[in-house]
Amino acid sequence: VYSESTPPLKALGICGDDFQRCSSAKAIQIVQDVMYLMGRTSDEDETDMFFKIQSAGTAHISTFTKAFPDVPWLFVYREPVQVMMSHLSQGIKSANCVRSKSNPPTAHQHIIQRHGYSNAKDIGYEMYCAAHLALICTSAVNELVGTNNGSSSSLGTPVNYVELPHYLYESWLPRILERSITEEEISNIMKISTMYSKGRNGDKRQGEWHEDSEQKTNKASTQIIKAAGIFLKE
Repeated sequence: VYSESTPPLKALGICGDDFQRCSSAKAIQIVQDVMYLMGRTSDEDETDMFFKIQSAGTAHISTFTKAFPDVPWLFVYREPVQVMMSHLSQGIKSANCVRSKSNPPTAHQHIIQRHGYSNAKDIGYEMYCAAHLALICTSAVNELVGTNNGSSSSLGTPVNYVELPHYLYESWLPRILERSITEEEISNIMKISTMYSKGRNGDKRQGEWHEDSEQKTNKASTQIIKAAGIFLKE
């Protein structure tokens, strides 16, 4: 199990947001190679892998599905204001969702212009963060309905954040594995779901995770609520 590991995300974006550094075919090959190397093991009982990819990787989801067309995947979505609060919790100007504001990719510009703004310089950080998240959602939806590849992906499943973790063992995993999930497996899922996935050694967020949806909603600023309403309520 890999949770928000760096190599897959780097591989997905290595050719650039618009494939300006290398071709789509090369990007697919790189993703395949990286995940192959991460999957090597000396344990014969290990036959499957699970990756939790950072949200930014969703912008390159078509590369992933082309690299692994037979691999099932989930897109987890959440109430927009709560997602924005998560992204902006470490400081608005240092948040992942605004890193490209000074030099936004073409896809970001298209979303910004679609909502009536000429470019990224015309909007604040909250608005740009919402536009970034809108791009992520658009990429996932396009892949789910087949806009990216001409046919819908039967192996992609959208799931509401509030349905986790029980959706995994009640519905998704039994369908994917074609068997019932054991009590031990359910126990393991419930145990690991209490740990904060973004926490790393030395990170103050490391350790036990606590539900905070209501708290995030209540603490959201007017600017965040407005930005979410403009870009993420379509």
